[in-house]
Amino acid sequence: MRNQLLVAVSLLALGGCQSIKILMTDTVEPASGEGEKTRVIPIEEKTFKGKNSQWEQLFGTADQYAWAEKCHVSSTKPTEEAVSGTAALLTAVGGVVWGLAVDAVNSKIDEIQERSVKSWAATWTGTRGGLKVPQCFAVVRVSAEQVPKAQMAILFEIKGVNTGNANAPAVQWAPLLIASRTSLALTKREGQVGTIGLSLSVAAKSFKEGEFTVKVSDPISVSGIVVSTPGENAPLHVKSVTDDQYSDPLQFYAKDDAASVYLKFAIVESGSMAGLNTKAKAEFKAWTDALGPVAADAWKKKLTKADDE
Repeated sequence: MRNQLLVAVSLLALGGCQSIKILMTDTVEPASGEGEKTRVIPIEEKTFKGKNSQWEQLFGTADQYAWAEKCHVSSTKPTEEAVSGTAALLTAVGGVVWGLAVDAVNSKIDEIQERSVKSWAATWTGTRGGLKVPQCFAVVRVSAEQVPKAQMAILFEIKGVNTGNANAPAVQWAPLLIASRTSLALTKREGQVGTIGLSLSVAAKSFKEGEFTVKVSDPISVSGIVVSTPGENAPLHVKSVTDDQYSDPLQFYAKDDAASVYLKFAIVESGSMAGLNTKAKAEFKAWTDALGPVAADAWKKKLTKADDE
């Protein structure tokens, strides 16, 4: 047994101190994601109404009326009237998408790093007329509990861009506020909590002369998101994004207000155990997730064709 231990330590030493550090680091375990749901929620006047309002469930109570103004929603005074069906708004949602498509790994280090980058997505489906700009959306990952709780909520602002073409409008988006309880990604424990980074991307899907088109914006990353170990009483941590990181213009096609528009929000959660080039990997992951598998495959084929020419 002693000889086996010496061999193991020797192998770790040959692998470098970083390997030992990864294996010995105390971590904040990720949420399993089992049964979790995602949703894109437009921020409207009713979002702020009632005791235990939808806004309070997502982002807590601090400065909610200032945020209403930031999201171009008329300020409303607090009322004691409970909004019926608030919890239901967080239950009738689509399924979470997460996990990196990676080959099977044999080492513990690879396993740890794989668990440290996880992704999910949610889609808003509507029409050009229904996409009011400027406006805000909350992109939310909620637990599978009987009374679901938001585990990660990201407030996006979307504003219009003048393209000079009435049939091809564009928007820019920016993350404004992030509320977090848990992460899907494994990360290093720092006291009672851990921190992760988020890489965010948005794709606009529409139809141009009957052909389905996909446009995707470059990702934006936000660091220092505090998360706790999953549990019934995991606290809510809120971070304001203060530097107004607006995306590049994201264009879609729509001849009139009845034209269909789809906005897909792709979120990548990256823990501190993900290894080198974490931000670059996470941003590329967010970009390809926003594109979707069909479009991403077409993009890869296009690149391969270009290389062959």
